[in-house]
This record gives sequence, C-alpha cells and structure tokens, in this order.
Amino acid sequence: AMPRLGFDSCTSHEEREALLARLSHLHWTSETPEAFRSLVDASDGLVISGGGNLRSNWPECIYERVALCRRAAANNAPIILLGQTIGPELEPRHRELVSEIVRAAWWIGVREAESFAFALELGALPTRMSYQLDDAAALWKDAADIDPAQLPFPANEPWIGVTFPSGPIIRASTE
Repeated sequence: AMPRLGFDSCTSHEEREALLARLSHLHWTSETPEAFRSLVDASDGLVISGGGNLRSNWPECIYERVALCRRAAANNAPIILLGQTIGPELEPRHRELVSEIVRAAWWIGVREAESFAFALELGALPTRMSYQLDDAAALWKDAADIDPAQLPFPANEPWIGVTFPSGPIIRASTE
C-alpha cells in the first residue's frame, strides 16, 4: 500500500496528464515524489485490487493506476488486477489508459461477464483472465458477529487474505 500520488488534487485534465508524464519517466526527476520512487523501485510486483475504479467516474484512479503500471512494466514486475469491474463508462482518453492497463496485466480477475468482454475489447488476452468472486462483497454483514479471539491470527496485527479458485491455477507469462 502506498499514499495517493496526487491525481486526486488535480483540478483539470491537463494537470492529470502533466502529473502522469512526470511519474511515467523512465528516469526519476527531482519532481518525482520520494514515496513513489522508493516504494515502486522496492516492489517485486503490482497488485491493483478493488472494483469500480476503472471507469470515468474516478479519473484520478485511472491515472494513478496507469502511472503504477508503467513503473511496474519498466521494472519488469508482474501486474495483477483483482476484483475488477472494468468500465463500461469510459471517455475516449480514459478508454485508452484502461486499455494500457489491461494489456500490461499478467492476470486479470473480473467479477462479471460484462467486464470480461469489455477487457477483451480493450486488448486483454483471454489466457490472462478469469472470473473471480468478490469475497468481500458481503463481509460487512458478518463482521459484527466475529469474536477476535476466534480468529486464526492476532486481530491487532496487519494481515492479508488470499483466496484461490477451485479450478486450475492460471500461470501468467510475459509472452
């Protein structure tokens, strides 16, 4: 996890494009935020998780994810998209940027058939895609009933949950 990159503070399309250009340089400049430089260069891969953020309603999320994808690709690090609803509301420039993201991804997990079809339309490879349940969709319903003492890990320490499909594991490649 890392702090926001500044796209949420941009007030115009031109500002977002200028920030994207600064963050996309192959060589860091003095204008590149230190947090971005250190986290991206120290990362072995990029996981973009969360649905609904790859649509024109949230242009700052699209630009942020493109900047991260470009740096991951420059570092030859794998890019994984999880739990995504992709589009379908995309302005022409946003469509171009989301296309760049799905074409760079080593694996894409989508939540519904419409996103699967739309990702293919944007240039994603079908061999790098699968359907994925959104495990957290109903999590809030049961959260109040959980006794922290019953958890298989200390509730006050950081943790991450990972699920695997019951079908074959898809192996991503750069081919």
